[in-house]
Amino acid sequence: MSELLVSIVIPCFNHGRFLRESIRSALDQSHPSIEVIVVDDGSTDSTPLVASDLGDQIVYVRQANAGLSAARNTGIAQARGAFLLFLDADDFLDREVVASHLVAAQASPSATLLVGSWRHVDTEGRVVQGVTNPEVKENALTTLLGGNVAPVMCVCVRREAFDRGHRFDTRLKSHEDWDLWLRLVGTGFEMALTPHGVVNYRGVPGSMSANVVRMYDTAQSVLRRSRPLRRRSLSCNQAWIGSRDAFASKLWLEHFLPQHAAARSRGERLRLLMLVAGRSLRDRWLARRLFRWYWSSLRASIRSLALRLPLLWRFVRSS
Repeated sequence: MSELLVSIVIPCFNHGRFLRESIRSALDQSHPSIEVIVVDDGSTDSTPLVASDLGDQIVYVRQANAGLSAARNTGIAQARGAFLLFLDADDFLDREVVASHLVAAQASPSATLLVGSWRHVDTEGRVVQGVTNPEVKENALTTLLGGNVAPVMCVCVRREAFDRGHRFDTRLKSHEDWDLWLRLVGTGFEMALTPHGVVNYRGVPGSMSANVVRMYDTAQSVLRRSRPLRRRSLSCNQAWIGSRDAFASKLWLEHFLPQHAAARSRGERLRLLMLVAGRSLRDRWLARRLFRWYWSSLRASIRSLALRLPLLWRFVRSS
């Protein structure tokens, strides 16, 4: 499959400091036939300069700022490859990523989504967490209903999916890749794992993935859309329910509880409680998590009081 052209789409918004490394990792792939498309989503930093330095080695497209999904869709419209891979501008590829995807594609000719592995690196590119390998549980649909299978840059997509009109939803501010994979698999496209080739996923402070509340809200939108898919089987239904519980738990543990612990006044705690109560009225999963936390706190308080009562009684009698 060495003659197959693979298009690597790199959307970029003000990540010029990482862009050169990202582009270089795409150009340096061991697979000989690579097309690199950089979509500048209205950047105001050094992004245009970095792109111009690379000249005709890349396809450079600049557009008014429209968001990550729109930038990827622009890249899809420009791409000529038989396969497309979406690499965020702050991440970079190991040299064998594309070749590994094509080996997996040859082994699984019916698979449209080819899912590889990733490792976490810091802003300097140093490894902070080793390689994570994706897993397919029972089937692709059950796996995806239980949560996104991998970061977007780990997924190589056959062009036929986009030839049928599928695109990233520009209304979603996160989880747009999970939403697209669910739609593809829900309409019959298949998924396979790529055993080798690793993407370096950079954790950048202030990035979208760090916004827990936004991630939660958009996850709920994706899950509401995928509600009909949960009826396909018992395992699909269980995976969908488990996914909602997991997102509610993440919001509770990583956002509300830390804020509650950091609150310095009764007013701050009251405002947080009102925020949680308002969300709980709209989300029964979150309401259930709230009830469990307060119930466990109440039980702990009752147990503590029960342990102290004998000591208190002795003190009263002795006085």
